[in-house]
Amino acid sequence: MHVLGVFEIEGVAPERLGSRKARTLLRALALGRGQPVTVDRLVEACWGEQPPARPADQVAVLVSRLRGVLGRDRIVRHDTGYSLIVDWLDVDTVEELADEAGERLAASGQAAARSAALAALSLA
Repeated sequence: MHVLGVFEIEGVAPERLGSRKARTLLRALALGRGQPVTVDRLVEACWGEQPPARPADQVAVLVSRLRGVLGRDRIVRHDTGYSLIVDWLDVDTVEELADEAGERLAASGQAAARSAALAALSLA
């Protein structure tokens, strides 16, 4: 699932996801990265400061429609909200690459510091 940049799910045509609110709800769930996202947070993401009269019911309707597209097992109901089960998120890949880059940078920094220390010792 691509969350960064253009929001898309591989193999699912964008128009099948439904309304902008449905796509917003799905993106909020995706950014939860498998952890439950509260109904209050989903309402805030979809409607901001102007929620509908029965926001939890509206979230349930959107979730039901999305389950029809993604499959019932992909959106899980919890006591306080919902979570999304995904196989892959671009956010995870970016985070892994950033961690790897940080480790390489730290390793190269340590190697440079070790070389400088050895050079300093040879001068003594």
